[in-house]
Amino acid sequence: MIIDNIDRNNRALAMGLITVLNRSKIMGADAVLKSYKKALIKAYSSAFKYANGYQEESVVSGAREAIDALKGMGGAKKSDAIHIGQAADINRLSVVDLNTVFAKSLSDALQGAELAVKKAKNGGSIIDIVEEIKRDVNENGLSILQGKRRMSLDAYLNGMVRTARAAAANVVYTTAAIELTDGLVICRSNRITCPICHNFNGRVFSVDGKDTRFPPLYGDGEVSPLKEGYGTIHPNCRCSFMPWHSGFHTQEEVERKIEYSNSPAKHTQGAREAAKYNEWQKVNRQRSSELREYEEMKRTLGDNMPYKTLGGFRRARRDYNNAIKAGSIDKNANQRYNNYARTKREVKTLSAIRKKGAAKGYTSDYIAKMEATYYDFKKSGIELTDHSINRFLGQKQGGGKQPFTKDDVIAAAKQPANFLQKDGREVHYYNNVSVIIKPDTGEIITVNYREKGSRTWIKL
Repeated sequence: MIIDNIDRNNRALAMGLITVLNRSKIMGADAVLKSYKKALIKAYSSAFKYANGYQEESVVSGAREAIDALKGMGGAKKSDAIHIGQAADINRLSVVDLNTVFAKSLSDALQGAELAVKKAKNGGSIIDIVEEIKRDVNENGLSILQGKRRMSLDAYLNGMVRTARAAAANVVYTTAAIELTDGLVICRSNRITCPICHNFNGRVFSVDGKDTRFPPLYGDGEVSPLKEGYGTIHPNCRCSFMPWHSGFHTQEEVERKIEYSNSPAKHTQGAREAAKYNEWQKVNRQRSSELREYEEMKRTLGDNMPYKTLGGFRRARRDYNNAIKAGSIDKNANQRYNNYARTKREVKTLSAIRKKGAAKGYTSDYIAKMEATYYDFKKSGIELTDHSINRFLGQKQGGGKQPFTKDDVIAAAKQPANFLQKDGREVHYYNNVSVIIKPDTGEIITVNYREKGSRTWIKL
């Protein structure tokens, strides 16, 4: 749910900036800059509030998970509220980081706007500059600056949410270690882990530093995994620091654990472990990509979404990608391939209609009319791109209205190509309607009413 909200919030903030740019592009350069800078300050302020709220929600969620786990182990003497309050300290400390990140990101965005307008003053077109800014905002939304790297707001917040959740859980675990045991915790990494966490997996640490047999949990030494005030080894870390009681182990086991925990850090993995981690990362990126595309399809298509489950979508997408890799696509034999390919094109066209419509200042009625036209043609087995829809509607209204219908376009599209353009594209020209079809997808990419064919066409 949090991730869904993050994506929606980023898109809403981006649309707000685009609206301001649409209104201001007829102004002079200085007026555009003043208006846009004001909008940027407002957008980043809203984004910071969202981020802080998501972080607080993630902290509570992570703390509750850890509390439930401890109860299953017969632990957690303190009340839930106390544990959650202690975990919230991580959030209060991290707000300083959020303040810094968002302040630097806003400053970077303001400098970018100033440079763009300066470019217009030095001979560029303010309208072209505004369009350039709009394209970037439309594609990426707000951007966050981390070091010298820019990333989208939603990518940054998704990582922050995962980190806050894990950090809160570890605060609860380490508090419980002092409460229930002799203040010791053991680092538990996933079976497949990163090179950094691989070094700490299975080591025991002293939470408060009182048990000098083991290295301190917090510190700057190579054998201390956590820095003061943080609950994870690194951002997006999945490691847990669970209570560990030496009384449950033999003296020999404790001695071995002391020796291992104090041994020099090894920052490399064996070839086998590294290969497993890289493969896991690859699978994880694929699953994340599938989830993002599935969620985008649901948001874009609404009731027209053909996939009711994520599993069904994943099977269709993998069939599609496997067929492309194999280079043996049978469009008639593989129904799932065909359905996914069509749905992917549908999402691309509708997204283009909405994004370009917002960027160019189309009315909501006209955007709705473009979408309705797309589905009207689709019922007849014809797919249009956003450009061809615009061409079709543009020649059906206003002073330049032309005497042709949807049926004329469909009829021309279903006839064989009879001309060839200079660029090699085939033209279907019948009854004064010319149609150009994308050969690999079957989409109509442009429509024109013309009483005579072009003299540059070659007869087929």
